[in-house]
Amino acid sequence: MHCMFINIGNCPSLAHRGLAAYARLEPAIARRVKFSYLDYNVRDALQGSALHAEFTPASMLDEMLSDARAHEPDVIGLNVYIWNVDLVYNLVERLHAMMPAARIVLGGRQTDHTTQDVLARLPYVTIVRGEAEGAFRNLLLAWLDEPAPTVIGSISYVENGKQVHTPQGGYLESLDEIPFAYDDCLDEIASLVDRFPGWPRVQYESTRGCPYKCSFCLYGKLPKVSYRSPDSVIPELTRLLERDLTVEIVDPVFALHKKRTKEILRGLAGKVSTGLMTVETYAELLDEEMVELMAASGVGHVGVGLQSVDPQALETMVRNFNEEKYRRSIELMQRYDLEFYVDLIYGLPDSDYEAFKRSVDFVYSMGVSRIQMYRLLMLPGSEMTTGASEHEMRWNAQAPYELLANTTWPLEHVLTAQRFATTYQLLQRRLAATGLMDRMLEFTTSPAGLIERIAERLHTCGFNFLAPARGAKIDPLEVFCAEAGIRIAPQQSPAAQASRAG
Repeated sequence: MHCMFINIGNCPSLAHRGLAAYARLEPAIARRVKFSYLDYNVRDALQGSALHAEFTPASMLDEMLSDARAHEPDVIGLNVYIWNVDLVYNLVERLHAMMPAARIVLGGRQTDHTTQDVLARLPYVTIVRGEAEGAFRNLLLAWLDEPAPTVIGSISYVENGKQVHTPQGGYLESLDEIPFAYDDCLDEIASLVDRFPGWPRVQYESTRGCPYKCSFCLYGKLPKVSYRSPDSVIPELTRLLERDLTVEIVDPVFALHKKRTKEILRGLAGKVSTGLMTVETYAELLDEEMVELMAASGVGHVGVGLQSVDPQALETMVRNFNEEKYRRSIELMQRYDLEFYVDLIYGLPDSDYEAFKRSVDFVYSMGVSRIQMYRLLMLPGSEMTTGASEHEMRWNAQAPYELLANTTWPLEHVLTAQRFATTYQLLQRRLAATGLMDRMLEFTTSPAGLIERIAERLHTCGFNFLAPARGAKIDPLEVFCAEAGIRIAPQQSPAAQASRAG
């Protein structure tokens, strides 16, 4: 049997290689199943960096179909996420049309909570719900006519015109039960990264699940938190970092288990490698020892969730916030020169646009100018979506399920915040060499107010926020300088003028 995984994403698939590694623990599968992988960097391809500009999504899918047919697989596995759902479903339709005998298996958080809709559109697929390792292994055993459970848990399919959803199966006791996903393919992974400049990273999972129950998120929906032991994590990460790779730790909350996390970081600290790690965490979990170890062990980028400082929004999100601890953690990362950014969400119910701006000003008050601003996504299965009627939530029914309006965020304010976020991103890129974004408080008591005025002026001038690079007739940098009161002398760069003004 030949099992082929197709990945449409932004890095080589950890999930697919982990599924194969776990399945191969079964001797019959190890003997009788060949695994192969097709990884496609669709984002870069569509931007013209990997393929010629005339290459359209449709023709890309046909190329993927051609590649798949050349391998003649018996089983095809694909992961489905909000960023690739349309491409995956269209590819699956092509695969089934041209390879009707191939069994197609779908998994991922996007299918977990839209199972019935997916089977209505694609009745010939099998869906693995939730944690996939055990169910996928059992499917392969059954298709090999090897001993397998009579009822395979955690799968959904159509039989005799009716949807069948088996009971949820068990979960792994420990992530150590999954062999190192890249054990026999490090050369292949390094080759993929070299071939696609837009993929300078690989993913690694040391924690699965989250004890927090943020209402907009799905990580907390798993019934337990599972860990990979430091004895496994340290040598595995070392092998990746020694390959000069950037390793994205996909744990929902890095530093969740402080003692364990520090043990891992100590094991990595001082090792000679040129690779870097990126992590996401709650800022309040960081103490000085943790931050010092992160700086010493190759953590090159940290995302710290905040989302909002508005008390009503925090309550609706079911999210705690300790301002004193948060400020302390930010100061520690600044002291140890860790690169980091802060996440903010606009569109949160029981909050409003003014509260969003206050959150931006709060972040700037700590001397932080790197912010990731997101519109609220109404993810199927999240508590935010389940309780949508209470706040009259309206959102796009298609992925990525962006909020349209609720009781405190009319559509006009959502669009205003979107222009605000786009303006901020434009300024970050345009002013990167000037240092002006880091010095906003020198020009205004409210950076959010300044960004808002720039966004309003750009909007009034007909600036294309949906495609800023197309036919822009106004320079955001010039608007910034005008609104901030910075004079630009003839033939003098804004950076030089700002330096004099400072």
